[in-house]
Amino acid sequence: MNGLVQKPKAVPTKRLLALGIGLILCFSGICAAILWEMADKDYRHAKEGATNLIASIASEIDRTIELYDLSLQAVADGVKLPELGKISPELRQVVLFDRAATAKDLGSILVLNAAGDVTRDSRTLTPRAANFADRDFFRAHRTRADSGLFISPPWVTSDGEYLISLSRRISNDDGSFAGVVAGSMRLSYFHNLFRKLNFGAGDSMALFNTDGVMVMRAPFDISKIGQSIKTPWSSNSIRHGSPAPT
Repeated sequence: MNGLVQKPKAVPTKRLLALGIGLILCFSGICAAILWEMADKDYRHAKEGATNLIASIASEIDRTIELYDLSLQAVADGVKLPELGKISPELRQVVLFDRAATAKDLGSILVLNAAGDVTRDSRTLTPRAANFADRDFFRAHRTRADSGLFISPPWVTSDGEYLISLSRRISNDDGSFAGVVAGSMRLSYFHNLFRKLNFGAGDSMALFNTDGVMVMRAPFDISKIGQSIKTPWSSNSIRHGSPAPT
């Protein structure tokens, strides 16, 4: 009987080894595909979250600037009312300036005549004697009637406070230049808005104006504020002085 039983054929060792390697590679491929899909899904979720966050911050900034701009436009229209000079100074302040000018992080609103002299101040009935004819926001409106809302690069006061200027042109009925209404916004507004966010070790966010000048960044770095992406980072273009109302 023993002679009739056939012995099983031995499988070559190389074939077994190849089969084992093939199974390992297939399993590794499946795991890699799963991990890749999970990583891609996490990346998409993170990207969507970042996009929504940026959209939310941009909406907040747009709303704040829009409200302040509406105040500037109201002043630009109000100073042209013929009855304005017939009312008391106290009532004139109420007519020209709303409460947006007293909001946190917003500076006073000034009215400048065609020569750049201050004629109205939202925070006092007796405006200070000052002239801003040499400032960029004044020259921009004097040379261009369609400049719209002008937002200056960041600048720092003699007290070390960082601001940006916002201004609108005042035009006569014939379209000629009649002056400027100007205000300011403290960079602390953007700083407080940005620092509420949680950033990873390699994350950052920056706010630039239309000229490519950095207004704020997170993580905060004061040396970068006022620099332009159009010029080398080594050259800081931030200005010092008092170019607009505070």
